[in-house]
Amino acid sequence: MSEHQWTPRIRRIDNDERERFQYIGSLIREKRAEEARDELLAVLQQNDKSTRAHLMLGSLYQEQGLMAEALDHFRHAMAIDPMDAQAYLRAGTCSLRMNELDQARTLLKAALDLDSKLVGGRVAYAQTLSRLGERDAAIVEVEQALRLDPQMASARLLLAQLLNRSGRSKEAIAELDDFVSSNPANARAAVGLAQLQGQQGDARKAIEVLEAAARAKPDDGDIWSRLGRMKMAAKDYSGAEAAFSEFARLQPGDRRAALRLVRALIPQGKFDQAHDLLKGIPRRGRLASLVHQYYGDIYAAQKLYGEAAQSYRAAILHSESSAKLLDEVNAELAEITDKQEIVTRLQAVLAKQREEARQKLAERRSSQRTTGGGQAPPRRIGLAQGAPRLAR
Repeated sequence: MSEHQWTPRIRRIDNDERERFQYIGSLIREKRAEEARDELLAVLQQNDKSTRAHLMLGSLYQEQGLMAEALDHFRHAMAIDPMDAQAYLRAGTCSLRMNELDQARTLLKAALDLDSKLVGGRVAYAQTLSRLGERDAAIVEVEQALRLDPQMASARLLLAQLLNRSGRSKEAIAELDDFVSSNPANARAAVGLAQLQGQQGDARKAIEVLEAAARAKPDDGDIWSRLGRMKMAAKDYSGAEAAFSEFARLQPGDRRAALRLVRALIPQGKFDQAHDLLKGIPRRGRLASLVHQYYGDIYAAQKLYGEAAQSYRAAILHSESSAKLLDEVNAELAEITDKQEIVTRLQAVLAKQREEARQKLAERRSSQRTTGGGQAPPRRIGLAQGAPRLAR
């Protein structure tokens, strides 16, 4: 062997160090984040070349939303071992969450060049390409991920979303349908399939999927909530009441559950129950407009048009449009004497408000899918006063 030939230098991990990392892992699993952080910082004070400690600490920071700190440690790991695919993968996913898309693309591509079988890397790379507007390339990547792991639910969901956005709705439904049939307890996949079927106007199949998911996961409140909303859309008010009642049971004190249950009770003429539920919801803040609107719906169904008009006006007054809109509405209604006609006009105003709010929400979500929506606010666990920092 030539005296200049390079040979790898492998540092063996002794039992004490192995046990220390096992202990740190147990702290993380037990959600004792501050203790885990302090242990990892202590490891790095002794050995700042520990890629394992950098990766663990970076992941800990990333989980808490401290993206800049996380990326710093992932870059340390990359510098220590340029052949560590995991370091590039984690730096890439961190950049993706920071909405640094070009950087994420470069890092994730490097990770996949080092290890082409990183399934999570394929999915993150597909997400990045999708946000960059390269949807066809993203589909290719996520299909490759599914060849490596056909049971990866997040990849199935991403592929269905990409196909649907590409106008290939039938393919998207077929993709999830097979998966849900063999994995009925996978709530995310079932919800995704039901949403696609609902968008295609097939409420019956959407309800069947959600009912099967509710049987498989009866303690999942989100499934019951979605099932109730789908049954409301199908005008199955009794079925919606049953689903929302389960949602309310699983989420005690959740005012959304109570309000959705009220919506199901009113068309059935169960006014006393609806009234009692509304009494328990404070008429202030963001919910005030909705509470007053539902009072109006109860009174309108009972043909108490004077009371209904007062409640609807209060709903408009508590809405985002507030007093200015109410003044405009009152001016339009000034010449109308028929109380039922006034109620009908007020209902139309509130329906228009709901539709505009729904469209704004859809536009915001669409923008977030395209741009990544920015960073979530960090939950600080690692920057307590006096905590040691690593030099760059």
